[in-house]
Amino acid sequence: MPTLTVDQLHCLQDSPEWTPDEVYLLLAVTGGAGHCRLRAFTLAGADWQDLVPGKRRAARLQVDPDWAPDSLVLAALLERDGEQDFGPGHRLDHLLDSLEDVRRLFTSLQDQPRVYLAAQLLAEMDQALARVAGDDLPLGPAQLIEPAPGEPLDVTFAAHGGHYRLRFSLR
Repeated sequence: MPTLTVDQLHCLQDSPEWTPDEVYLLLAVTGGAGHCRLRAFTLAGADWQDLVPGKRRAARLQVDPDWAPDSLVLAALLERDGEQDFGPGHRLDHLLDSLEDVRRLFTSLQDQPRVYLAAQLLAEMDQALARVAGDDLPLGPAQLIEPAPGEPLDVTFAAHGGHYRLRFSLR
């Protein structure tokens, strides 16, 4: 079974601030048997910090080792603006807790048609992030990631002056 990965981050335009952008990725991955896994990648490593326009960074970030053709992968990219340090721990846990509504909604709607389920989950994810993101800026709405085996998928996230492209693939 293939693994869903992020292979590249391309900064097309950074947000208008005094310092270079630091982005992080939040994911909800749903699949068979009513499972919904919530994942977060702070992307705080050197490869994902100090992003300026034109920079492309290789990622090789393993998103979902259990990807299956029936998986729904929802992704939101945010730019860290909060003054406090952001990493695994309290703040990241708080954001993941806010996505519990996405997990509950998936459980209650999992028998619905895929298109309806995806639309409902995306709306819930955007609302959850709006409630708790604080000063961090969502770079556009959450998106459904639907790669095909052997065909990398470029997904663009843009808002608040920031514009990024992530390349997802199945390996």
